Amino acid sequence: SSLSEITIPQSVETIGDYAFGNCSSLSEITIPQSVETIGDYAFDNCSILQSVNLSNCTNLTTIGNDAFSGCSSLIEITIPQNVTTIGDDAFEYCSSLNTVVIDNLDIANAIADSGSQGRLLYYLKSGTGVVKVKCSGLDKVTSTYLTNTSYFTATYQDGYAVFTKK
Repeated sequence: SSLSEITIPQSVETIGDYAFGNCSSLSEITIPQSVETIGDYAFDNCSILQSVNLSNCTNLTTIGNDAFSGCSSLIEITIPQNVTTIGDDAFEYCSSLNTVVIDNLDIANAIADSGSQGRLLYYLKSGTGVVKVKCSGLDKVTSTYLTNTSYFTATYQDGYAVFTKK
């Protein structure tokens, strides 16, 4: 497939299952505020996709199973506040993932302590990988995994608990 960039229209509420799966030339996507659900395998194996900023997607509640799996060039992902469900392996094989920004404390704690939910932190790069969780203090993050000093160092900056993977 030769599709290199896509701007999804404002009228779209659901990006369907497999919608852009295996679009190996897709490097840029713009997802509008109207999207509520990103379906299973929606961007699976979009291997040159580097950044997905969902912060404007205020209606987004669900990221499906394997939605971004195999996006091996994905460097950064922002998970907006209203997301309540991240499917299994949604970010599996995102081997370049370096920054995860999570604007929902509850989903941050759930992601970190779940074996397969998103696999968001499993692929985070050691030494440079950063997880930023929007909250009012480090003590608000209750995830056993994130607060384990064997795995992460923690600081608090500008309204975010910042965890750097060791």
